Amino acid sequence: MIPRFLLAAVTARLAGEGYSVLTAPPSLIKALVDQLAADRQSGNPQAN
Repeated sequence: MIPRFLLAAVTARLAGEGYSVLTAPPSLIKALVDQLAADRQSGNPQAN
């Protein structure tokens, strides 16, 4: 299960790319989740 803050961040990034959670390719969603989770663990303030 994806934490709510991470889902919100992924949704915002997808919207910036012109996608929704329903229309984005699964590989793009996975890449964004992985990137944002790694950024958050590293303490990157941009991850929020």
